[in-house]
Amino acid sequence: MEEQDRYRYFLRDADDQLAVLAEHGLVEFEGQRVRLLAAAEQAGRAVVDPGFARAVAEEWAANWIASLEVAADVEKPGLLAHAAPYLRRLGRWDELAALEDRLGRHDRAVEAKAEALRRAYEAGDPGEIGTGHHDFAVLLGRLDRASPAVLAHYLASALIAVRTNAPTLGAEIEMIAMFAFAFGLPERIALDDICALAGETGGVRLRELLDRLPQEVPDELQQVVDRAMERAGEAMRDWTPVMTAVVLHASGAADLTGQLETALAGLERGADSAPLARALRRVLAGERGPELLDGLGMLPSGIVGKVLASLRERAGS
Repeated sequence: MEEQDRYRYFLRDADDQLAVLAEHGLVEFEGQRVRLLAAAEQAGRAVVDPGFARAVAEEWAANWIASLEVAADVEKPGLLAHAAPYLRRLGRWDELAALEDRLGRHDRAVEAKAEALRRAYEAGDPGEIGTGHHDFAVLLGRLDRASPAVLAHYLASALIAVRTNAPTLGAEIEMIAMFAFAFGLPERIALDDICALAGETGGVRLRELLDRLPQEVPDELQQVVDRAMERAGEAMRDWTPVMTAVVLHASGAADLTGQLETALAGLERGADSAPLARALRRVLAGERGPELLDGLGMLPSGIVGKVLASLRERAGS
């Protein structure tokens, strides 16, 4: 488009917009001048009103999120880029973290969840803070599943659940148990270390929070660890037959048995367990690399990791 054509296009567009404003009683023309009417001033005040601005942001956020739900995968990052400013403005950090996580942008998801956790501490509700620690641990585990910080946030959530008699304690112990099954636990776990690691996330003041909450169980941390280790032991006993069968077949010491094939087929039928089945079949096909653990949760990572460790040990013997 030539410069003169662009100029004419701009003038026609501006003229059309001014005509619309005049039609709605917001402006009037005085010769070559345009004068704002009282209705325009009232409309301007409404636009800068916080309540009105929030309503607009809510509507735009809802529109972009609805678009995300139906968009093809290739379009989703661009649509989220449009939705993100409104979610931030509205303080919907948890929702933003969940959307980033779904797109596989786990570093951005962790950043958003860290902001949500910081704001939970500012609000001061122990239940929300405990949930925030749990969710942050889950997302942080996407980047480094064996990180001590992941364990610290799970333990923080469990301790808050103990102090508040929350019904989520069992779920927190399960997560710590799966971490222990997959990666083991440090020989010594001290509250000071947990608070320090959790405190590396900006705004987290775990020690201050725990000091405010009544402590009814003197050895609460040890009890949490003991229960988690007991559950990890149960998982080890449950999965040892499958792990042993995979190791024996993968190392050439035994043929693939009908029992193992039945177990793998059963895992493949479950949406949550299918990734584990695929990883084990890749081991049976000869793969041994760390990429086998990509995308697996803690329990599957522990199972595949133990199988690979056993195969390395057998190969070295």
